[in-house]
Amino acid sequence: MQRDAKVTHFSYSNVDRVEGHELQLTNADRSRTFVSIHMHENRLYILEGTVPAGSPAPALFQTSLGFLDKDGKGIRYDTPYSNGFPAPRRVR
Repeated sequence: MQRDAKVTHFSYSNVDRVEGHELQLTNADRSRTFVSIHMHENRLYILEGTVPAGSPAPALFQTSLGFLDKDGKGIRYDTPYSNGFPAPRRVR
C-alpha cells in the first residue's frame, strides 16, 4: 500500500472460506494493480496482477487461488477460516 498509487478498493475477502483482503490500486501511469492477500496454516499468500490503463481486470487470475491439503486435495471449510484460530470442519 506504500506505492505511488491510489487505493481505490480495500475489502474483506475469502477464498474457499479462508479469510483475507482484496486491494485495487490505480498507479501513477494509470495502470491498475489487483491484489489478494490470505494467510492459511501460517503461510502468507499474495497474488498481484497489474494491467495497463483501459484494460479489463485480471478476474481469472484473481479467482484462480485455491488451497490444497498435504495430499493435494482441495480444501473448503464449513465456516470462515481465520489463521491462528482452530480450523473449522472441512466440507471437502
